Amino acid sequence: MPALPPLYNFLRAARCTFNLQTDGAEHDSIMVEDGGFRNKTRDSSFVQREFGKGILRSNLDMKLDGLKIFNFALREVAPNIHQLLNHYSIDKESVDAYVFHQANLLMLESVRKKLKAEQAKVPYSLFDFGNTSSASIPLTLVARLREKISSQPMNLLLSGFGVGLSWGSCMVTIPPICCPELVEI
Repeated sequence: MPALPPLYNFLRAARCTFNLQTDGAEHDSIMVEDGGFRNKTRDSSFVQREFGKGILRSNLDMKLDGLKIFNFALREVAPNIHQLLNHYSIDKESVDAYVFHQANLLMLESVRKKLKAEQAKVPYSLFDFGNTSSASIPLTLVARLREKISSQPMNLLLSGFGVGLSWGSCMVTIPPICCPELVEI
């Protein structure tokens, strides 16, 4: 019988619970209007229009309503995490680290305070890398928790939110894993 791949052994040892949610009512709060399947790229996609004083954008540029997204995150992220912890009877004290999508500092600190999570348990990579979209959670894990992840089992609460609008949390218990150093190019 062939040896099982390392990922199989990792998945057997890891435990994951999820709380995933979505609400399309404010889908246009973060979007790129053209260039996807629904609105294919065409000549008019490249035309820049003024959306405000000094703000030029084409339909291929991301459009973001920052205030709506901020309010959405404050309204939905902490309750999503609380629901996850409560539903699976997870003691908040057993969480070794809360790793959030690195949107912006005010939003993250507001969510952290709503959760009453200790500052030491909420690593940020935002200062070094900015908002790297869906890569921000794994980037934060490697940049801020690499040594711990490599040397000890950990209970990680991961939480992402954004486009769609969608949001979700995952509580994952992992054994020590090989976590290579971050390589910047």
